[in-house]
Amino acid sequence: MSERQRNLSLDIAKLVLIGMVVAIHCEFLKEYDRIGYYLYDGLFRIAVPCFLLINGYFFYKFVDTKPRAWVIGVLERYAFWMMFYSFMWLRPDEYNVKSIALIIEYIILGFNHLWYLSAIIGASLLTLLTRKLPDWVRFASIIILYLCGYGLQYFREWQAFENPIMQFVFETPLVYRNFLFVGFPFFIMGYLINKYKMVENCNAIWPLLGIAFGVPAILFESHLNMEWSGRPDPLELLFPLIWVCPAIFILIMKSPVMRPATSLGYYANGIYFIHIFFLAIFKKFIHIDPVPRTLAVFAISFIATFFLIRLNKKFPFIL
Repeated sequence: MSERQRNLSLDIAKLVLIGMVVAIHCEFLKEYDRIGYYLYDGLFRIAVPCFLLINGYFFYKFVDTKPRAWVIGVLERYAFWMMFYSFMWLRPDEYNVKSIALIIEYIILGFNHLWYLSAIIGASLLTLLTRKLPDWVRFASIIILYLCGYGLQYFREWQAFENPIMQFVFETPLVYRNFLFVGFPFFIMGYLINKYKMVENCNAIWPLLGIAFGVPAILFESHLNMEWSGRPDPLELLFPLIWVCPAIFILIMKSPVMRPATSLGYYANGIYFIHIFFLAIFKKFIHIDPVPRTLAVFAISFIATFFLIRLNKKFPFIL
């Protein structure tokens, strides 16, 4: 019997992308001001959309066979990690309407980095619900929904709210960073890339051009945000991501290096889920600069994932 094969190029790319996520959360190179901002609030923002694309791409083969099992698997993972991090979000200072509303928001949309799993769940369900729609409608929805989220982000950035309800709604980035405005556009994009065999049919020159024009565009928008932003909050949705991320994904998939399956594919998941735990420890007890903090959190999360992979063999809802 032949061994199951995995795309080593994709697994390595996922590790690079997860390194970007860790760098964002650890504010890598923040002490260098401008260059740090261009990275952790600019170029590194390709990471999560690329992961959403990857999930959508591989979800395609489950749609006609076992979509329910796929969605339940993600739900179990979401429930496990939400419980794991409950000590960070399930302890309001006081039990009032606002704090209870915030807890409900976390349960539905995800705490901190776990919004990503919530986005995948919502995006996969929306993909199933829109199966019978013409694909041109779904292609159009990518642009429309992403632009809505993009616009809400800047509206939140520049608008001062006096109404307390509006203040509560817009004080969280989850108002735009959710399954509808980020999750579904990139997830369905990956799904449609697989459906229309764009990896096989697309000449490599097109994704290369997309990256060549897109990366400077990301840096330019990041520069404008740094110059004009009136708030300290990061601006996560950059307009060029809508073509740069699929271009990067297609290029990676066009250069496969197939190898027998190993545990390497699990490392990106493990590091993503556990790194916030170690980052919280560093912020509370170990005060070091962003660069060594980033390297330390990544290294410790990598080691922890080794043990998570072994636990996952007994409890497959972990990774």
